Amino acid sequence: MSELERPELAGKSVLVVDDDADSREMIAAVLERSGAVVSMAESAPEALAAFQRKRPNVVLLDLGLPDEDGFSLLRRLRESPGGGGADVVPAIALTGYGSPEDRDQTRRAGFQAHLVKPIGLSDMLDCVVKLLRSRSGPSHL
Repeated sequence: MSELERPELAGKSVLVVDDDADSREMIAAVLERSGAVVSMAESAPEALAAFQRKRPNVVLLDLGLPDEDGFSLLRRLRESPGGGGADVVPAIALTGYGSPEDRDQTRRAGFQAHLVKPIGLSDMLDCVVKLLRSRSGPSHL
């Protein structure tokens, strides 16, 4: 097995939201290689529609979208039907900013993780797997 394969992702639904086509497609390809079912969106309206079509297990969300920032979009996803409540979909912030203040801001906004671009693909996969494990109980952390 290569460092970019995570069998734990097989069949898991992941929504990747990024306005940069190359980043979006690279992230999706790596996730799909591990068996994840990936939906992609390049804008807030596309992300909302994809979220409603199939509620993902995890969302990877670029904070710097041109039509709406990722903080606002995360709020809207969580406020949408099936997006909130006790079973909140975990979200990973994708951003070019990585200071402690930036990380605190994403945490306060409701993101469960913060990855700085350019992201390490192996680190990204580890992060997604960790969030999925945490959804099945604290004994898996």
